[in-house]
Amino acid sequence: MDNKLLLNQNYNESTYLQSATELTVMFHFQNKFNSSFEYEPKLNSDSKKNPEFRVTEKEKYKFSVEAKCPDLKEWEEEERSEDIKISITGRQKYHKEDFENLKNLLESGFNGPEDERKNITKSKSMDNKLKDFVQSAHKKFPSFSNIDDFNVLFVNLGTPDTIERWLRYLRENEGIFTKNSFVPTETFNLIDGIVITNLMQRHTNEQNITGSAWDLNDAFCMFIPNPNCKIEKKSARTSFLESITSYEKEYTTYEVPGTAPEEVKINVKFGYFVREFLEENMKKFLF
Repeated sequence: MDNKLLLNQNYNESTYLQSATELTVMFHFQNKFNSSFEYEPKLNSDSKKNPEFRVTEKEKYKFSVEAKCPDLKEWEEEERSEDIKISITGRQKYHKEDFENLKNLLESGFNGPEDERKNITKSKSMDNKLKDFVQSAHKKFPSFSNIDDFNVLFVNLGTPDTIERWLRYLRENEGIFTKNSFVPTETFNLIDGIVITNLMQRHTNEQNITGSAWDLNDAFCMFIPNPNCKIEKKSARTSFLESITSYEKEYTTYEVPGTAPEEVKINVKFGYFVREFLEENMKKFLF
């Protein structure tokens, strides 16, 4: 474990968070399936790298798991700046023009003192980082997969705002899990689904959370099926979902209150879901 956390080296927060979140996922499945736990198994002969682990459930279903945690330090620093940020939802053909038009509109409407004028910048997208994650995981999973093999990528993120943004990378225009994905589907169709967690946030704020940062049961998890996977594996998926607490169904059926247009509601849905459904209604404080 010391080697995994690189405790014998100079501390680097991003490296630590990658290792800590990865180990948290690993511990969870090792505790549940200790006798069948395989660490970094060689599953794809064409790849030099292996997934984090594989476990077998009921001597039938094989769950192969890869875990990733992005380095958000630079992105978070940009978001914390006093600049006015414009976020372009999904992949848009004319995103540069749209940004410039909106920027010009905001600047022309400013009537305050010149020294109070703020810079207007475009919020950085990290959808290419998610693209790297799914394509890297794809290469580690078995090239031949039957209905009992279930391949999952855990993406360990931070605050509700961060998760909201990454959900858009999956589901908005040309999102990775859409029919018109900007990523060639054959480069990630061995992945059966992604589990989004808030383990990064929990390990970053370990002293200010409910429960333990090292316990996946105390964290937020949401499974998102890959609509572009090679084979639909309903039984294996059901078995996998029994091993974690996923809020996929609750999030899918949740409706944002109010009369705002649906295209507005979808972009704030996750934050409302956490505050209104999880915390106010269910009294679950996972963040």
